[in-house]
Amino acid sequence: MNRRMYSKLLLLILILCAFVPAQARAPTSDREIGQVDSWPVVVYTFRPEGCAEPKLLILFAGYDRDADKYRDRAIPLAKRACLLLFAPLLDRERFPNWRYQRAGVHRDERVQPTSAWTQPVLRDLIAWARRWAGHSDVPTILFGHSAGAQFLSRAAAYFPPEDVYRIVIANPSVHVMPSLEETVPYGFDGIFEGDQRAERLRAYLRQRITIFLGQEDTASGRLLVDDEGAQRQGGTRYERGKKVFATARAAAKQRDWPFNWRLIEVPGVGHSSRGMLNSPQALDALGLETLAPAQ
Repeated sequence: MNRRMYSKLLLLILILCAFVPAQARAPTSDREIGQVDSWPVVVYTFRPEGCAEPKLLILFAGYDRDADKYRDRAIPLAKRACLLLFAPLLDRERFPNWRYQRAGVHRDERVQPTSAWTQPVLRDLIAWARRWAGHSDVPTILFGHSAGAQFLSRAAAYFPPEDVYRIVIANPSVHVMPSLEETVPYGFDGIFEGDQRAERLRAYLRQRITIFLGQEDTASGRLLVDDEGAQRQGGTRYERGKKVFATARAAAKQRDWPFNWRLIEVPGVGHSSRGMLNSPQALDALGLETLAPAQ
C-alpha cells in the first residue's frame, strides 16, 4: 500500500473513531484530527476548567506511541498548573524510529536530505496546537519522554523550533551531545558545513532546555540504545543525562556563550512518564516558576 492510500485509509479510520459517544470520554478531554505536513494525525487533548491564562503543553510519547495515555498521565499536572494538553499520535507505521527518535535526520548510517527531516511535522503540530489553544502567542512547552525525548533532543539540536518557552527532555535513551567532534546523530560533526556547525551548537546551548532525569532510571534492556556513540555517553539513561548536561555547561563556559539549560532530577523514579509528570519537580522542569522570556 503506498503512502497516499495508507493516509486516506488511516484518515477514514480516525474520522470514524472521532464519533465515539461523548459520554465515553472524560468531560474535558477530547480527540482532534487534522493534517500535519500532509499526514492525517490524531491528537489527544485536555482543557482544564477555570483557567484564565493557560499555558500549552505538547506531549511526545515514548516507544509505545501511546499518546492518549500520556495525555491522561499529565492531567493531574494540567489541573494543578493550568495547562492545555496536546498529545499527537505519531504512530510507528508512518513515523518509524528513524523519523521519530532520529527526527528523520539519520538513517542507515547516513545523514538524510533535509526534505526527509521531521521538522515540518513539528512546526505544523506547534502551529495547530496554538490555533486549538485559541491564540498564537500562548506560552508553549514541549515535553518528550523516552523515545519522544530523543525526538526533541534532535529537534533542539538540528532544527530548533521557534518561539517555544521550554523544551523538556525526560529520560531519553540517548542525547545529542553538544560536541563538534561527535558525529551525527549524537553530535554536530558530519551534518552542517563550516561555521554553520558552531552556530547550530551555540543555538542548541542558548535554548531553554530541561534535562529531566529519574534518579532510578539505571536499568539496561532492549530499549536502551547501546551502540558505540551511545556508550560514550554512559551506561544508563541517568548517567547519559548527567553527562550531556555537564558537557553542555562546560562547552558554553569555554566559549563564553549564553547557556539556558537546567538539570532537574527526580528521586525514587525510574523510567516512568507517570512518575516524572506527577513528581514534585515537574513544575520546575517545565519552568513554570516564571514566564519571562529567555535573554
